[in-house]
Amino acid sequence: MKAAAFRRLAARTVLLLWALAGYAMRSRNKPPRPEKILVISRFLLGDTLMLAPLLAALRNHHPDAELVLAVQSGFLPLFALRPYGLSALAFDLEDTQSLRRLRRSGPYDLAVVPGDNRNAIAARAFKARWIVAHAGDRPQWKNLICDQLIALSSRPGTIFDAFADLAGPDRELGYRHGDWAVPLPAGAIAASAGRPYVVLHVGSSSPGRRWPAESWRLLADKLSARGYDIFWSAGPGEEAIAREIDPAARYTDTSGRFDLVQLWHFVANAALLVSADTGIVHMAKLNGCPTVCLYGPGGEALVGKGRFFRHAAIRGVVAPHFRDRRDGRVFKRRMPWAMAWPGPSADETWPDPGQQLQAVFAAAVALLEAIPQATT
Repeated sequence: MKAAAFRRLAARTVLLLWALAGYAMRSRNKPPRPEKILVISRFLLGDTLMLAPLLAALRNHHPDAELVLAVQSGFLPLFALRPYGLSALAFDLEDTQSLRRLRRSGPYDLAVVPGDNRNAIAARAFKARWIVAHAGDRPQWKNLICDQLIALSSRPGTIFDAFADLAGPDRELGYRHGDWAVPLPAGAIAASAGRPYVVLHVGSSSPGRRWPAESWRLLADKLSARGYDIFWSAGPGEEAIAREIDPAARYTDTSGRFDLVQLWHFVANAALLVSADTGIVHMAKLNGCPTVCLYGPGGEALVGKGRFFRHAAIRGVVAPHFRDRRDGRVFKRRMPWAMAWPGPSADETWPDPGQQLQAVFAAAVALLEAIPQATT
């Protein structure tokens, strides 16, 4: 643990020194026709996949430019087929070789920094001549590294729609199924005996986004009664969540079993995904799996379908007890149009678990009715 912390500290020190040297290469004006563009990401899986609106916008605005994405090495397999014609390079703070490769890959005419403006240090270290990011990050020193700060739009949309604004004026782009493809997986990824199946993703990086175990059990039983095989899903290290929900192992547990490519195709081939707002839902937006997503108050407006994914087969259900997204802030910035959700007033009541279960089940049935019904 101490060794990893030391490596990260050393990497940040090297990036800072490179960034200071990189100031000599800065442009005084934004390049009108950049030939080489860098996008810096230190996001987790879901937000990394939701760079799609930005990547599509950059490709649309700069069809002939070389587009490079710096991303965590574990996510590289999802970029193997070069969505939007990009090249993905590893960006790992514990791997100095990845940092050197990125520095050698420069210089870049333009770098785009979505989310945390701290990553502008890395962009400058990798020889970016002009850096664009959103205004309003905190603390203020992060903003001073950038060459151009763009205010968040007052037009309603998700934070991922807002990322696309960093590429230039909105051109009303939308996701088309197949724009993002992933290689075929190695080995079998499911054992559903040829029947259509439903994936119930019970894990979440935030404990505040977990649905009650009893609700998951009842939903699984209801969907199983309609003729669907049921698979529990959760990330590595979350296996105990599925065991708590289904201690008798009545349904198949896939928690922690798949790599990212296998998970992509496991979800893509499912008749339905049900999950809280987490990375697997964003994966489903790209691979086309019909999805019921449990959002906290305000979550669907901030990180749901938005404009770019307006045709996605996703239905949101609000879980009022989920604690995140209530203040309308994402990446330390409050979306200008998002109203803070203060919680229920004294004369309001929370939906009981039965009502919420019925809402999720109704949304699931509505999506399943759009495909051929399973047979028992």
